[in-house]
Amino acid sequence: MNPSAPPVSTTQANQQPMLKVTDLHVHYGGIKAVKGVSFEVQRGQLVALIGSNGAGKTTTLNAIAGTLAVASGAIQFEGSNIRGVGAWDIVRSGLAMVPEGRGVFTRMSILENLQMGAYLRSDKALIQADLEEVFETFPRLKERTHQLAGTLSGGEQQMLAMGRALMSRPKLVLLDEPSMGLSPLMVDKIFEVIADISKKGVSILLVEQNAQRALQIADNAFVMESGCVAYSGRAAELLHDSRIKASYLGEN
Repeated sequence: MNPSAPPVSTTQANQQPMLKVTDLHVHYGGIKAVKGVSFEVQRGQLVALIGSNGAGKTTTLNAIAGTLAVASGAIQFEGSNIRGVGAWDIVRSGLAMVPEGRGVFTRMSILENLQMGAYLRSDKALIQADLEEVFETFPRLKERTHQLAGTLSGGEQQMLAMGRALMSRPKLVLLDEPSMGLSPLMVDKIFEVIADISKKGVSILLVEQNAQRALQIADNAFVMESGCVAYSGRAAELLHDSRIKASYLGEN
């Protein structure tokens, strides 16, 4: 640290992107899965990453979360470099991920899964308050507190995975394909909750195969093709872009 450098003010900190990804490259052996991806998530924003299967969306999320090695590029969270930082410390810094496939602990109860989300916290009173808030958001989970997670439906497991992430009090949540395999009614519920979480000021980076639903609730969006960002802009504008309609929304 340079002792002569002026301190960063609160205003300056608030002007920094919550997340800044610059020229990110991720390889699987000889396969270049992500090739020079750059984007930002501002504080309080809901940003969508959309694109076809194999475009590199999930790989990008996993690289940000610290579960995949990065070949080159920069990942900054609240102005600090998190490339190469352990996933544990990334969670501690305020970033939580809800993985594709939910990743709940199937042999643990709903309550135990939620408590695992707060494993880095020691503020017992606030943990209990947050637990009650999760139960308010997902009443179905409260009804089945001691039921094993492995016996829940896909939609209920998705609720549990999201609730578990919220128990860490995240500043930014990475959501990977939250609507995958769910009934239309459950998809409606999940997107309603995502929008509500965003309205409470939590930043969200959403990877979603249902491009139309993602664009309907997002602030900004980035469209990935073959490991690169092909289009970007305000979500509302991309929703009506003829190229996006034809390629990703099934409209001509």
